[in-house]
Amino acid sequence: MWRNWLGPKARIIGIDMNPEALKWKEQGFEIFIGDQGDPDFWEKTLTSIGKYDALLDDGGHQSFQQIVTLTEAIRYASDKCIVAIEDTHTSFMNDFKAHGNFTFLNYAKSSTDFLTAKGYSMYPNRMKELSNTEILDLFNRVHSIQFFNSLVAYKIDKRETFTPATIWNHKNSPRPSDYRYEGLTSAEVLWPDPFRSELLEVKGGRVS
Repeated sequence: MWRNWLGPKARIIGIDMNPEALKWKEQGFEIFIGDQGDPDFWEKTLTSIGKYDALLDDGGHQSFQQIVTLTEAIRYASDKCIVAIEDTHTSFMNDFKAHGNFTFLNYAKSSTDFLTAKGYSMYPNRMKELSNTEILDLFNRVHSIQFFNSLVAYKIDKRETFTPATIWNHKNSPRPSDYRYEGLTSAEVLWPDPFRSELLEVKGGRVS
């Protein structure tokens, strides 16, 4: 199926823990046997493979495996690449719950904060200090993150990734009145938790 879709010139590589997967070498595929939850395996394997354009994880589905696969895949990806993690619904499944709150989906949701954090320099005195520089560097080339039913896709594109900057069209034009703190100062919202119905008060107002 992959060969028919990607064409005869595509380099298609399989990674599995089951040594029986080596049989697919006979069909012209490259096969590596190893543990996707082991960063050392990824370092050795992806260094051997070289830069690649797409990685699809359909492996063990445990959260730590998905997280390690994602982070190492980003680290060794080409400048334009997509890394897709399948079967993310296992973050919710009882037989995978050894991860506690540290699910892959929670990791993925948190990683979206780094897309916004790239604009930190625009508001240096209004945001928390960015201290997790190692993770900032890791996600620096991630252009966008897309969530689908049971799949999260990380798009890496060095050419499209940049640090936002404020641009004023008319430097000396008077600014309009700011009404952001006028009106109500809180609202009750139904929090988007699929497993618990909870109405929360979200407060606003000026904070000095």
